[in-house]
Amino acid sequence: CDCEAWRTLLALLDDDSPHLMWLAVRCLADLAGSSGETRLLLREEVVRRGALIRELLEGDDIDLVEASARLMLNLHGEAPGVPLGACHRGPVATLESQGYSLHLQQEPKAVPPLPSLAEEVSKFSPSTASPSSRIEPIALSPSVAATWAQAWSGVWVGEMCYARGGERHAALRLILGLEGDASVERATETLRSVVNSTSEHDDALEAAFGEGGSSSSSSRRAVRAGANAEYWHFFGFLANSDFDCPLESSRYIDEQIRRRHQPSSPTSQSSLAKSAKSGKAFKLVGAGWDDQNGLFTVEAKLPNPPSALGRTSGGVRLGMSGTAEASAVPLRLSLRYERSWSTYELTAFLTDGSPATTDKSSTGRVPVLYGVWATAPSQHKHLFVLRRTGPLDSVV
Repeated sequence: CDCEAWRTLLALLDDDSPHLMWLAVRCLADLAGSSGETRLLLREEVVRRGALIRELLEGDDIDLVEASARLMLNLHGEAPGVPLGACHRGPVATLESQGYSLHLQQEPKAVPPLPSLAEEVSKFSPSTASPSSRIEPIALSPSVAATWAQAWSGVWVGEMCYARGGERHAALRLILGLEGDASVERATETLRSVVNSTSEHDDALEAAFGEGGSSSSSSRRAVRAGANAEYWHFFGFLANSDFDCPLESSRYIDEQIRRRHQPSSPTSQSSLAKSAKSGKAFKLVGAGWDDQNGLFTVEAKLPNPPSALGRTSGGVRLGMSGTAEASAVPLRLSLRYERSWSTYELTAFLTDGSPATTDKSSTGRVPVLYGVWATAPSQHKHLFVLRRTGPLDSVV
């Protein structure tokens, strides 16, 4: 039965094999996406293990972080876009769900074709490349980069929440697109105009983004927390639900202090896409708003497309994000607020999620951006999830 299945998977979380742990978390995330008694029972068992949650979300294994973030968001079950699925996990599958195809023989008239992406990747990625070459940038033409960036481009609405308890930290709205795209600039100007023209932002932001609202202050201020959380510069937001008792929280702080004084091992880095013409890395840029700290700007370097995209081995196509073997493709976003001194760092992943209940026109799944966040220089991670509400030109 389902009860026996998830209890077996929970036991695997204590296994010494990182691969078994990753598989267990992915399967648990799928189970948590189901409604009813199974999710509630599973949430009760997982949430009581605070140290395990921190281990899963704050580690260096990016695939484990991705699966763990999806697990916890599905367990909490109340954020926009949940339950999160895995049918369209990753940017390649997200593009395919929007009508881009890796197998098209003819170029679409409206947008650059994704097959060109596979062709250019193969030109700059030797088939004999070693695993370490994955961190090397792949040179792309501007048109191919524009297609690849469409996976993350658009208007996103959702929230940041605390990892263990699931309480909301802040409502979040985000505009994101490729640097140099005129649509990004127009959408950002519209957002700033809404914020600067009125002190009552709720209705105006709802009209601009499609849902939500917030408030602002006219002066620069220290970073603010939602729910019952306390902000520490070096340790981030420590929510009441993060720890079982004050002694556990003090032990966690002591552990973080010790780690800061220890030599750090090199962490895995995501490979970046660069311009074939200039050699510079492509960037995603934009702006946004949260109801705790106000207006912010955002930027992230565009990740590489999968190096195996478009190649086959033994008749099996490689690099398809819909397969279980596909590695997570993280987008590392930096949010800089205009009215606070803090910088938020988000590690974001793509998958499919539930549409808004008020969206009568949507009958299927929608792209969702989700993952973990922290405030620099802290490594204490929490969760966020954003549902795409429309393209950049939908901001009015």
